[in-house]
Amino acid sequence: MNFPNQQNKSKTILEELEREYSENTNDFPLDVFPETVQSFILEVTKSLDFNLDFISCSTLVAFSTAIGNLFTLEIKEGYTQKSNLWMVIVGKAGDGKSPAMETTIKPLRLFEKRAHEKYIDELKQWELSSNGQYFSKPKKENKILTNFTFESLVKEHSNNKLGLCIYSDEILSWISSFGKYSGSSEENDYLSIWNGGVLKSNRKNSEDFFIDESYINVIGGIQSGRLSHLFKNERGESGFLDRILFCFPDNVKLIKLNRNKVNPSAFENYNVLFERIYELYDHTYLKQITYSEEAFNYACNWDNNITSKYSNEEASFQSMISKLKAYLHRFALLIEVINCIANDNHVREVSINSLRKAEKLVSYFEKNAIKVKDGGSSPFSGIGADQQELFNSLPNKFRTSDAQKEGKKLKMSPSKVKRALRNTKLYNRENHGHYTKLPVF
Repeated sequence: MNFPNQQNKSKTILEELEREYSENTNDFPLDVFPETVQSFILEVTKSLDFNLDFISCSTLVAFSTAIGNLFTLEIKEGYTQKSNLWMVIVGKAGDGKSPAMETTIKPLRLFEKRAHEKYIDELKQWELSSNGQYFSKPKKENKILTNFTFESLVKEHSNNKLGLCIYSDEILSWISSFGKYSGSSEENDYLSIWNGGVLKSNRKNSEDFFIDESYINVIGGIQSGRLSHLFKNERGESGFLDRILFCFPDNVKLIKLNRNKVNPSAFENYNVLFERIYELYDHTYLKQITYSEEAFNYACNWDNNITSKYSNEEASFQSMISKLKAYLHRFALLIEVINCIANDNHVREVSINSLRKAEKLVSYFEKNAIKVKDGGSSPFSGIGADQQELFNSLPNKFRTSDAQKEGKKLKMSPSKVKRALRNTKLYNRENHGHYTKLPVF
């Protein structure tokens, strides 16, 4: 298993990270959204006791999926970006990751319901027309995919050129499915998909499909204690993980059962924005816009500054920031479109105001990316402070009775000590009742 080398991290980055953690300043910048969306997020957060970061990040993906291939941003000649996002929600079991994601994608579910009803109606007409003699067999447009093969992903995208969203309640299920049915690795295919490039499937025993402008979002959850699994198979070195945005807030509360209801107007206003986006589907596709001159100059200065900031960092951090530099433009485009839709304006160019908001999002996800690199490579990720103290108090070689004695001092129950000793990242069980501590870096 290859993990990032924590010892090579610069003193500047470490000090900055420690200060941000101690001050707990990395809150989601809610003001990147128009007031209508802010009201929706705050109402849902308050009424349903959801985490604000979970809802906010999921909302970004919901809008990104709805917008899809409607717009593309030309940064300079030959360099364009769309607004596609890959997002992973990090938290503990029971803290509302899945409900938050489901709540924000309700407008997409409604679109799919309507598309299905339309498909059934058109299919009946097609079946009555001499088995399709007069027009082609209808195709159903899906927005969200859960269980699928890579071939079916390409097929679904060919039915919906505007784009799709891969939704995985547990993101490791999606990642572990690479090559499950085809017998080959699909990670390289997804690396290309992230760039919005050509997507095709011409494998044996499957139909041939070709999409010249792919647009595929990803959203899913993962428990913080399983972050290290993401780094398996050299994903931390290939740049795959650097393409993922991590929503990783601190101090997330478990959701308590309650009878609270969301104000219906909050959902109604939220849905209206998606309806306005859907109205563009019939006459807008890959409309190319540019930055305002002021915004472009600002983007150049920002790019130079953040490049200098990471110029002396190790390769894994430079890879991380190169993807966040691309995300700056994606965020700027996404924010511009959302704000224009909210204010019922035409999308003409990306303003400096949208770019500055995008800068806030990059800063937010930059801090979370560093946090994941720390947590993903740390054997202490996902365990409590008492278990860390237990590890530190034990000698390199010890018996179960020694661990129970130290655990008692820390007010840990015997069963909790036994569970702690099962952590194979920290301990090696030599034989019955005898353990050795593993090296920790």
